[in-house]
Amino acid sequence: MTDPAHSKSRRAFVGKSLLGGGLIMGAPSILSAEARDSPSDAIRVAVVGCGLQWGVLYDAMVNLPGLRFVGACDISENRLRITRGRIRSRYGYLINGYADVEEMFAQEAAIDAVIVATPDFWHAPHAVMAMEAGCHVYCETMMSNTLEGAQSILAAAEKSGKLCQVGYQRRSNPYYRYTLEQLLQRHSFLGDIMRVEAQWFRHKWSFMDRNPNPRFNPDEDILKQYGFKNSFEFANWHLVPRLSAGLTSQLSSHQIDVFNWYLGRTPQKVYAAGTRGYYVERESFDTINTLLDYLMPSGGILQAVHRVSGTSVLSGQYFEAFTGPKGITTMSERRIFQSIFRACGIGPDAWDDLVKRGFLKYDAEAFGEVPSDPYATDAICHESFRRRGNPHYQLPGEVNRPPHMDHLENFFEAIRGKAELNCDAQTAFATERVLHAITQSTQQETAVVL
Repeated sequence: MTDPAHSKSRRAFVGKSLLGGGLIMGAPSILSAEARDSPSDAIRVAVVGCGLQWGVLYDAMVNLPGLRFVGACDISENRLRITRGRIRSRYGYLINGYADVEEMFAQEAAIDAVIVATPDFWHAPHAVMAMEAGCHVYCETMMSNTLEGAQSILAAAEKSGKLCQVGYQRRSNPYYRYTLEQLLQRHSFLGDIMRVEAQWFRHKWSFMDRNPNPRFNPDEDILKQYGFKNSFEFANWHLVPRLSAGLTSQLSSHQIDVFNWYLGRTPQKVYAAGTRGYYVERESFDTINTLLDYLMPSGGILQAVHRVSGTSVLSGQYFEAFTGPKGITTMSERRIFQSIFRACGIGPDAWDDLVKRGFLKYDAEAFGEVPSDPYATDAICHESFRRRGNPHYQLPGEVNRPPHMDHLENFFEAIRGKAELNCDAQTAFATERVLHAITQSTQQETAVVL
């Protein structure tokens, strides 16, 4: 993890700073394409994989200055056409499109960085190929659908000396970094962490089978050449166990990585149970519950709990919660699911100094007066939370940037030599080992020791 001094200088560079101890986030300058880099300093970017996730990444990149797109590769002609059209509409120039990634590297000699946004089972081959071609790589999660594939990315990064940022984007998120560095590490505002849990519930419609769209489907022989049995697998590769880890890859991966990051360690044992309670005919699980045993410095075992499901009737319910004797903080990329709640029985003086110095925000008008009697807070806390539906405290400031934007910016700043990667291949590989153990545990229906 980047040291706090470096993190502070990086935040100042992009327009987020510490002022009187408090975090000022969402400054207008961070969303403007200022001429920070000369044309000769522009990073030449190519993309491999022009599907849905690439669209998310592209939307997060368009306000980052100093980039020039030079090529795009996808086996779907229509996806290529859309990607090239969006870039031309935005930037005024037309990039070359390729169906074969080897041809792109042969024809486009001046590529600095490659965005790998292909299906999971192609991440490792494409990332390794890009680094061997002399390019830095931003690789979407998971690194691979196999542990061996993830190892090959790590080996290629070490051998080539090229940067490889893996898309665990919360490691660059200002909310997450501020909470870890300023509140948990610097001020230990919760005390020693004693409970960790997370959930990610997706609406069942987002986990439904996607009907193959003839407009985007390559010919059957091309699909088979690239590992898809048919057009259904091309549209639903994330539901095919031999191509992807399913929910573990799509959702759990990011939250398990937060567990490891915040706790500063990986679990020594995992036990995961998967079920098919709604989509009963599928190979992949629609619900997975996981227990992760972390050996803590005290010698005790902290058992983290993770739940993920694609069968919810609500949408976007995801957060990670860390509990200590002084309170609980709930983290999420969505502001609505963030909360900081002081433990009942703990008086307001415990966090008064943090509020006065701007490290925490307490809004008396919204949350009511802080009770002065710490032993009277139990009933008051529960009544306040039940009646108002709001936590007592919040993080100071707002961030109005797409979730992936900070992580991509960190990648490009590292290429320029102005930052260190927040999630390099070695850091990500530690989490990948845990994720593949979860898959193994669901398949074997037994605990897996790491």
